Amino acid sequence: MERRLTPKSSIYIVADGMGGYSNGEIAAQIVTQSISEYLANDKSKNSYISSIKKAVMFANQQVQEMRGRLNTKMGATFAALYFTPRHLFAFWMGDVRIYQFQNTNVVFQSKDHSMVSELNKERKLTPMETERYSSFVTRCISGESFIEEVEIVELQNVEDSTFLICSDGFHRIIDPIQLSIDDLKSIEKMSKIACNANDNLTFMLIEGG
Repeated sequence: MERRLTPKSSIYIVADGMGGYSNGEIAAQIVTQSISEYLANDKSKNSYISSIKKAVMFANQQVQEMRGRLNTKMGATFAALYFTPRHLFAFWMGDVRIYQFQNTNVVFQSKDHSMVSELNKERKLTPMETERYSSFVTRCISGESFIEEVEIVELQNVEDSTFLICSDGFHRIIDPIQLSIDDLKSIEKMSKIACNANDNLTFMLIEGG
């Protein structure tokens, strides 16, 4: 989802409903809408980072309310880019990823909040182990009373930057680092990748600079 918040600020969000929960698509929609709505209507003089944290908490509250209405568990992972007049913030929970390319180089890649990522800190997992734990995330928005902290990183929106936000269904099939910018912009190339996907494949390509 892309939304212009003010004439000089905008937000881009990809949310992925969690397959282990019912109504994941509803949760993903609530997350994208709630975060963008909060930031669009935030008239406080909080720092941008404080506003982002409050927006995520607000999204969690909205998911919690929907959980109560439907009497079921639901949740979503997400990643977002928040462009302001002088700053650019990447923030995320779960395994939706953000990449920043400068010319042909990857200058930033978000770190997954996942069981695989945590276990790999201790030792290199085998391909079989990676597959076994690949669906477990360690941070998400699920409407629980306790929510893990959203990770926030300030990036440099330099000239010739291109940003990619993609769901795990995308980066499990192909490593974006191995693609050229032209490949990422190719509808035909992306359509072929989508046809081979067994999971939700969502991505956004954003021109920076």
